[in-house]
Amino acid sequence: MARTVLVEGYGVSVGKRSERLVVRRRPPREDATGNTEGAANVPPPLASPPTASLLPASPLPAARRTPATTRPTEEEIPFFQIGEIVLPARGVSVSVEMLAEAAERGISVSFLASSGKPYALLTSPMLTATVSTRREQLRALDDARGAEVCRRIVAGKIRNQAGLLTYFARSLAEAPADAQGPTSSQPSSLTDVQGPTSSQPSLLTDAQGPTFSQPGAPATTRLDRIHRAAASLREARREAMRVQGASAAAVRDTLMGLEGAAARVYWEGVAALCEGHIRFEGRRREGDIGPLNALLNYGYGILYARVWAVALHAGLDLFAGFLHTDRPGKPSLVLDLVEELRAPIVDRAVLAYVRLGRRVRFDGNWLDDATRRALGAVVLERLETPVPYAGRKLRLSSVIQAQARSLAMFLRRESRYRPFTMYW
Repeated sequence: MARTVLVEGYGVSVGKRSERLVVRRRPPREDATGNTEGAANVPPPLASPPTASLLPASPLPAARRTPATTRPTEEEIPFFQIGEIVLPARGVSVSVEMLAEAAERGISVSFLASSGKPYALLTSPMLTATVSTRREQLRALDDARGAEVCRRIVAGKIRNQAGLLTYFARSLAEAPADAQGPTSSQPSSLTDVQGPTSSQPSLLTDAQGPTFSQPGAPATTRLDRIHRAAASLREARREAMRVQGASAAAVRDTLMGLEGAAARVYWEGVAALCEGHIRFEGRRREGDIGPLNALLNYGYGILYARVWAVALHAGLDLFAGFLHTDRPGKPSLVLDLVEELRAPIVDRAVLAYVRLGRRVRFDGNWLDDATRRALGAVVLERLETPVPYAGRKLRLSSVIQAQARSLAMFLRRESRYRPFTMYW
């Protein structure tokens, strides 16, 4: 079963030895006084170092470790077990031999910026040596197939957003009162890990650290808000399915308007879910975005990288989108395919991360290495979760691949395209 390797942290090198990927970490050195050189830049170790996250969770392959603490620790992973390698923008060295081996084996290598945004993808051009799908994709932009793709994408996204709110509302309703968030008589247990206190300095800056909601309305009122948001989203989905047009351009503005209105309702529901855990004032991508948006951005980056690779392997043109308009350097089709997957994969993982009181810290403007690593493990675990799909159980990572292939088949007039619907 192919896995994703997510590498994070400083002082890590990635190479190959025979038929195996080798991830090596050099521990920080101690000077004569016993101080650790470079320790401030080295995140806390994982339970099973070095920093390769292999999911689903299972015993890691045998690691080579030298007895001396000043020598590198190594982990070797057979290439046949790997489907994707995700590398950070800084702190990691990579061998050309490893990159060549990955390309030859069809293993995509994605590079993520500190914000989580993917900025490069390495893959073999021979894996996408087909033109029929791309020809039909370009033709579909100007006929009813393009309109159908737009309609299905928006409807699928909104349906999954409604399902996610309903899922978390159900867990909130079933939770005991002391698990639903702090009240005026009960201080939050999260402040020591997520927010500054007078006695404990925080690694977060005042502008970026989470601030906690003041004790708000009772949980029943929160539930009402969440349920109303979910009901509004279900109605928006029905409206989206009623939109008709002869091409993508004919329906795009109407559907984008519906999608935008639904997004505002959805994020209001998310804000209600986050009350008592972390303050959230709406979805933002730039500027003073706050901790929840930073978590979402990084999670979406992992998802973008995965969708980018599978869309390319399906023979699709990444820059010829249907719902998202063309713009130089904008992978519009990747953004199209991501829409129906955001809520069931990344939003679900991030909200669970926050509601469990997990640590959120920054290094300058970005999440620090430890937070990225912890969140990355949660998102990867979510990607490896089996879910019902077309009458069988598939991991979500395989669902992404199946959806890209389904779109390619629809464009070639071989089958219908159905958006992925998560059953909560």
